[in-house]
Amino acid sequence: MSGQMIGCGNKDGESEELARNSCATCHQFPDPTLLPKSQWEKQVLPLMAHYMGLYESDFQRDSLVSLPQYNSLKNKQAIFPASPMITTKEWKKIMNYYLSHAPEDWKTPTMNVTRQNSDFKVLEPLTRFKSPSTTMVKFGNKGNLMIGDVNTSRYYELRNDFSIARSGELEEGPVWADHVDEETYILLMGSFTPDDAGRGMLVSVPDNQTRPPKVEIDGLKRPVDAVREDFNGDGLADFAICEFGRVEGGLNVYLATKNSGYSKKELWKKPGAVSVKVLDLNNDGLMDIVALFAQADEGMDVYFNHGEGNFTRQRLISFPPSFGSSSFHMVDFDLDGDMDLLYTAGDNADFIPILKPYHGVYLFENNGNGNFKQRRFLYMPGAYKALMHDFDLDGDLDIAAISYFPDFSISEPMSFALFINQGNLNFIAESIDLQSLGRWIVMDAADKDNDGDVDIALGSLLMEPNPKGNWIDLWLKKSVPFIVLENTHRKPVF
Repeated sequence: MSGQMIGCGNKDGESEELARNSCATCHQFPDPTLLPKSQWEKQVLPLMAHYMGLYESDFQRDSLVSLPQYNSLKNKQAIFPASPMITTKEWKKIMNYYLSHAPEDWKTPTMNVTRQNSDFKVLEPLTRFKSPSTTMVKFGNKGNLMIGDVNTSRYYELRNDFSIARSGELEEGPVWADHVDEETYILLMGSFTPDDAGRGMLVSVPDNQTRPPKVEIDGLKRPVDAVREDFNGDGLADFAICEFGRVEGGLNVYLATKNSGYSKKELWKKPGAVSVKVLDLNNDGLMDIVALFAQADEGMDVYFNHGEGNFTRQRLISFPPSFGSSSFHMVDFDLDGDMDLLYTAGDNADFIPILKPYHGVYLFENNGNGNFKQRRFLYMPGAYKALMHDFDLDGDLDIAAISYFPDFSISEPMSFALFINQGNLNFIAESIDLQSLGRWIVMDAADKDNDGDVDIALGSLLMEPNPKGNWIDLWLKKSVPFIVLENTHRKPVF
C-alpha cells in the first residue's frame, strides 16, 4: 500500500491505543489534527458514539433507527449497535484523546491567484432554468452537449449553438451518459439525496426514437458514475457502476448476457463509490477497474481483471475520513508511459462546512506495480473536480478545477481555477470570474469546436448547504444551468 497521507505523531499511551483500535476498524485512523476541536466535540464524536453503541438515553437508539433515511434498509437495527462496543470509560478516554490534541485555532492557507486568464470566452446559454440543478454536463462526439437536471428529472442534448436537439423526462437525476452507435445510455440516480432504496437505473434511448427509453438495469442504489466495457471478452458490452448508496452501496459490475439481460457481480460492498475508470493498469491486455470511494473508508482501489469476469481488489491509496474525496482523473502527467493520478478532496456536506487546509488538487505519480507517490498538492478549498489537458498549447499539461465549497467569506470565492504548468509540475493559479454565474459541481473538457484546443463545460447546481451571503439569490436571479469556456488559443475572440 502506498500514499498513506497523514499519520498520528502524538503518543498518548492507552487513550491513543484505544482510539486506534476502535476508529481504524472501519477506515483509516483519523489524526486529531485533521479537524478543529469544536467540530470533534459538537459533531463528529457524538455521531461516532452512536456507531459504537453508546447513547444518551434508552430511547435515543429507537429514534435514530426510525429516521426516514433508513426506512429502505432490511436490517436498519444493525446501523446502530444494540449493545456498546466499548465501555463508557473507554469512550471517555478516546474523547479526551481527540479533544486534547485537536487544534483550538483552525488556520487555513491562502489560495494565491497570480492573474486573470483571458484565453477563454464565457458562453452562456439562452435557455435558463428557474432553479439550476445540473447533475451532468458532457461533451458529445460531435461537439454537442449532454445535460442532466435533477430538478426537472430531464435529459437534454444541445447543439453547438445550445439549441435543444432533443430532451426527455426520465427518473430523477441523470448523472452519466454514453452515446454508442445509434443510442445513448443514461445513468439515473433515482434520488439526489443519498439513500439505499434502489430507485436508480440505467436506461438506453435510441437516436431515432422508434421506441421509448428501455430500462437496462434497475434497482441501483443511488448510482453516480459508470463505465461501459467488455470485461470478460465475450463481445458484449458490460457496465461497472458506482452505487453510492447511503449505508448499503457498492461498486458492481453488470455483465451482459446473451438474452439481453445483465448478471450482477459485486466487487466491493461498501457505500460511497464516487467515480470509476477503466484502464489496463498492469499491462496484461485486460481492462482493469479503478474506483474512488468517499464516505468513511475513503481511498482509491484497483480491481485487476483476470478474465471471465473475475477480479481481485488492491487498495492503492487511503485517505482519512475527513478528506471529502470528490473526483479523480487518470492521466500520464509525467509522460513516462504509465497512467498517473489527478485527485481532488473537497466534499464538505457531511457537517457544517469549514475550510480545510488539505482540500485541493493532488498529483500522484505512478511508480509501477500499483504504487503511487504524491508529487504535488495545490490548495483549493472545496475542490470538487479537476481535469488535466494542455489548455495553453505549450506542450505540458495544465489543470482546470472547480470548487463546490469555496471560501464564501471572501468577495471573490475561487469556484473555478486554471493551474497553468510552468514546467516540472510547477503551477501558477489563474482565475476567471465565474462565481456570480453559478455554483459549479460538474465539469467536462474536450475540443468542442474542432479548432485544436480544449474547451471546458461547467454545470451549476443550487442545493444545500447554502452559503452565507446573497449568493443563492444572485444565482437564482441569473438562472444559468451551465456555461462553456471556449478556448481561444486557436482563433480570435469577436
